[in-house]
Amino acid sequence: MSRPPRVLSKTGLYHIIFRGINRQDLFEENQDYIKLLEIIEKIKEEEKFELYAYCLMTNHVHLFMKEQNMGDIKKIVHMVNRDVPDFTHFSRIKSKKSVKTGTSLFRVIHIFNRVIFL
Repeated sequence: MSRPPRVLSKTGLYHIIFRGINRQDLFEENQDYIKLLEIIEKIKEEEKFELYAYCLMTNHVHLFMKEQNMGDIKKIVHMVNRDVPDFTHFSRIKSKKSVKTGTSLFRVIHIFNRVIFL
């Protein structure tokens, strides 16, 4: 059965979360965090959006952002799905262990009003 279509936020605000499969660590040292931030910066250059906040935890990532045009979130999520495997590949080579991420472990939470925003 296919996934239902994503509902777009009228505010354009989204809380995006992704993590490693089985809650495996994505980051082991400071260089890993910097590498992911560079990937996010590259995506920001390709697809304009405001990144209001981020939180890089050991095994997952939170991004709080606003799309420039309604529907841009679809392209942004696609780019993250495209580029994050490059990051995890970098982590696996560096640490010589298997770190897996997957699109099934990717959530987009819509921020519909100021109460949720706070």
